[in-house]
Amino acid sequence: MRKKSYFAAILLAITLTGCSGQTAQPTQEVMPQNVPSDITAAQTAAETETEAMTEAVTEAAVSASAGTEAAAPAVSGTSASSAEETPEELLGRLYLVKAEEEALDVEEDLLEADVRTGKLTREEFLQKEMELEQKEDALDLSEDEIELALKKQFWTSGSLLPEDFAASLESMELEELLNLLRENELEEDKNELEEDRLKMQYLNGEITREAFLTAQAELERASDLLEAKEDMIEYRLKLLGWDD
Repeated sequence: MRKKSYFAAILLAITLTGCSGQTAQPTQEVMPQNVPSDITAAQTAAETETEAMTEAVTEAAVSASAGTEAAAPAVSGTSASSAEETPEELLGRLYLVKAEEEALDVEEDLLEADVRTGKLTREEFLQKEMELEQKEDALDLSEDEIELALKKQFWTSGSLLPEDFAASLESMELEELLNLLRENELEEDKNELEEDRLKMQYLNGEITREAFLTAQAELERASDLLEAKEDMIEYRLKLLGWDD
């Protein structure tokens, strides 16, 4: 149910481009009249692919709306509204969607516990399980829509990193980078433990659903940031001959 974020995967290339003095501009480029045909064809293909992605997400949302219209009201949105949102607003919605997905995981565990203890009949369990699956489908559509909107705005998770993070790595020796990598891995472990603790609190009824979503969304963002740092550190290490 939960999908991996694509942001950390493309962070490295985007950040390195920024370090070399080239900044991606979210504006239309004016190409010379003598542009080679293969470049023009590639650009046309890319535009066609983006249009196809938009159409696919829209069609999927329409076909699923009958059964999932009220599935996730806290994170619902249309393509039109997404186009008007800033990257930070879109990112906030994206992490809330991911938190909703984690909440559904816990709620599915609760259903299974209820049917084992006799609180739910088998028929009631199957009905509620189907409702959860419909909500999962709605969240998947929301996640696709938000990620597409971010892609159209040329936004990546590179902005999660401190502005001087990549530059600060350039002056570090091998041992310093290895220490930094180990520290980052410890932070990742702590973040995962906190996620497990939060899920257990929600499972045991110690916190409300709203409190779970707020805390989980923050942990999702922290996870992406730590993953982005790890990728950048490992790249610098490999430049120095390190092989994991």
